[in-house]
Amino acid sequence: MFGVEDDFNDRIDRLELEIEHYKQWIADLQSGQYVNCVYCGHRYGPGETTPVTMADALKEHVEQCSKHPMSALKKENEAMKEEIQEYEKILERYQTNFGIRLKLHE
Repeated sequence: MFGVEDDFNDRIDRLELEIEHYKQWIADLQSGQYVNCVYCGHRYGPGETTPVTMADALKEHVEQCSKHPMSALKKENEAMKEEIQEYEKILERYQTNFGIRLKLHE
C-alpha cells in the first residue's frame, strides 16, 4: 500500500517541477515582448521594465482594469460578500430575539 502512495507522491512532485519549468519557460519567452490588455490596450514590458513576470503583471492589471470583465466580476463578488454579511447580521439578531438557531452553511 505504501509503495503505491509513494509512487503517487513522487509523480506529483515530478509534475509540480515540470509545471514550474514551463512557467519559467513562458516567463523567458515573454521577457523580450510586450504584453497587452486586450480590453483597454494597456501595455507591459519588455523585460527589465516590468519587475515581475509578464503574466503576473497582466493578472494584476486585469483585477483593476475597468474595461476587463474580470474586474466587474471581482467588484460584484465583493458586493455580494458584503450583502451576505448584512444578512448574517440580520439573521443573528432574529435568532437572538426569538431564541431560534438556524444553520446557514458549514
